[in-house]
Amino acid sequence: MRKHYFKTSLVPSLFCIITSSASAATISYNLIDQSKTTEIEAGSYTLDGVTMSMSSNEGSLNQTTGDFGINHSGGSNDASALIDNVEGKERMNISFNATVVVSRLLFEEMGNSDSAEIYINNVLETTFTGENTPDSFLLNLRLNEGDVLGISAGTGNGFSLAQIGIGTIPIPEPSSCSLFALGSMSLLFRRSRKLPKKSNPHGNHSCN
Repeated sequence: MRKHYFKTSLVPSLFCIITSSASAATISYNLIDQSKTTEIEAGSYTLDGVTMSMSSNEGSLNQTTGDFGINHSGGSNDASALIDNVEGKERMNISFNATVVVSRLLFEEMGNSDSAEIYINNVLETTFTGENTPDSFLLNLRLNEGDVLGISAGTGNGFSLAQIGIGTIPIPEPSSCSLFALGSMSLLFRRSRKLPKKSNPHGNHSCN
């Protein structure tokens, strides 16, 4: 009877362990949101607990009404709120404090002759060419925590980075149910080891 009880109590316990996980989330960072100018230009933008860190290879991050890009230091011909190559090839570097999937990029001010190069850890992954404005591009790029997404000017006059859409990746985590089940299993195991061995009612007899 004791053995039967152990098996039936184990099934729901295992079910609790397997089904316990954190839920995924979809997050959209609006980089032309005027209420977030201070955070965006400082290069640290947090939504739903996920922080996006941004930096530029030249100059500083710059947001204006409707545009977000790089203000090249000392460049008199530079478009101050675009990612361009007028005064040198500009690149915005982006990373996250969690493992994410970059699913969408929205560019403004992108003409038919403009292109954007997308890198992960300095390796070119893809190139997008403008067709109209705004240009929304769907992609499926996994970034581990600390990986760097690079968005660089390709051909043309540059573009503004308006939005970045990401999805978080759920990480399994123990629930209170699974912790309780593991504790119960440990107690049952210890109890079974302490049970006295049954004696032989007939005793030990030797045959002569």
